Amino acid sequence: GAGMSGICMGYELLKQGHTNFVIYEKATRVGGTWSYNRYPGCGCDIPAPLYSFSFASWPEWDRLWAKQAQIQQYNEWVVRKFGLEQYIKLNTHVESCVWDERANEWHIRCVEGGKESLEREHKIETRARYLINAMGPLRVPRYPNLPGIQQEGNTVFEGESIHSTCWPKDKAHSLKGKRVGVIGTGASAVQLIPEVAKEAKHLVVFQRTPPYIFPKEADTEFGAFSKWLRRLLVVGNAVMYAQRLLLYWAFEVRLRNFYPGSGNTNARAEILEKMREELGKDAPKDLIKKLTPTYPIGCKRVLIYSGYFSVFLKPNVTLCVQPIKEITASGIRVLGREHKGADDGEGSEGSKETDHKLDAIIYATGFQVMSTKGLHIAGAKGYTLEKYVNENMRSLHGVMAEEFPNMFFLLGPNTGLGHNTVVWMVECQTAYIYDLLSQLSANGLTRVTPKAARVSEFMEYVDVEHSKKVWSECSSWYRHPTTGNVFALWPSSTVWYWWKTLRARLSDYDVSSDS
Repeated sequence: GAGMSGICMGYELLKQGHTNFVIYEKATRVGGTWSYNRYPGCGCDIPAPLYSFSFASWPEWDRLWAKQAQIQQYNEWVVRKFGLEQYIKLNTHVESCVWDERANEWHIRCVEGGKESLEREHKIETRARYLINAMGPLRVPRYPNLPGIQQEGNTVFEGESIHSTCWPKDKAHSLKGKRVGVIGTGASAVQLIPEVAKEAKHLVVFQRTPPYIFPKEADTEFGAFSKWLRRLLVVGNAVMYAQRLLLYWAFEVRLRNFYPGSGNTNARAEILEKMREELGKDAPKDLIKKLTPTYPIGCKRVLIYSGYFSVFLKPNVTLCVQPIKEITASGIRVLGREHKGADDGEGSEGSKETDHKLDAIIYATGFQVMSTKGLHIAGAKGYTLEKYVNENMRSLHGVMAEEFPNMFFLLGPNTGLGHNTVVWMVECQTAYIYDLLSQLSANGLTRVTPKAARVSEFMEYVDVEHSKKVWSECSSWYRHPTTGNVFALWPSSTVWYWWKTLRARLSDYDVSSDS
């Protein structure tokens, strides 16, 4: 993958003088999630100076909360700045990676060309001593498990169906004058809903669980002086570093709000007060009730956005909280009925169901977390990554698993964040991986897996720390669907993770050399 994780790993290798590597990317350009996600309003809820690499400060940010297009520009700039282009093979889909126990190598099969371009497909086979999985945990779209739709997105609906991560590339695409339904109220939804509401004739938002949303501070373009200051070579770097440091600690202290107790209660009260301020004193009480979460703050991802709540005061927007029964040929059928207006659904008198007639349905329903769709990876004794993801997700530092020799994860199990920037986690991991690789090379070693005892110690620490947080008490995509354990988040301070991964210890690993 040539998203931010793959780019960071490439930088780390080049920095250390290592050039014998290749980065495979199935898309026709770098950027990963910021290349694919282009829905209206798409942006980042971590400030730009923090959602960037510590080794690549960029003076061209035009606002604190960057939009998708500029984050994509930043990624492309980093690739050019450090000369990574020659190491990246675009439009190349990795089909399989199989561990060869005799040779201590990975056998990799790819398809170059095809879907993403007009190039003719051809197969590539290669071998590598080490394999780094930088695909990212959130890459395969997830569709709701409802009658009338399949996980691939096939549906009985006769209108237009769009997943937020698969937005039409056609710039002329428009929802103007259409009746639109949006399923979901997560991170993507709160950004696209206000934009869709500007065009749609009528918008129905289907909400299962209301989110906590903290308003963005200073969400405006930087002034001319601020931009000029950033472009000054020495002074600009100092300004950007200071800003990054201040933002880092401002976000890091948010972790304290995710422990049960007064901190969590106070944070909830503050965020709900912000919601009421945006809605205004004349907002309908039933609307406020619908938009108010009842679970502790932090159980699900806390979002950062301004202007979402006030959308529901518009006459062309309806918030539907009835459970969806099914997708139909003409729209969405829900259980129950609300009597509000002709545009809010049709149902006969006394009906227990309501039909919402729609021209387009937008699925803002997130991703299949750490999905292996489209890729076969088989480690020691043929153990597959698919089985690993479905069964246990045990690892050491979220970087290596016992079943996969010489394979490393970037943003692997238990290393996502709910309070700070994952870019810093990636930097910690890439430096740790290279340190381990260097030690292996210096000692003539060619095979490495984490020791079972070290994995157990790490997982025990992770599980104990998760049990102290509010997200251990509720249902969300943070939890493993089979084991119920929280697997998507790092449960502690990013400073502690940096310290734990500052130096790789060979004593934590089972190592060997070619016979």
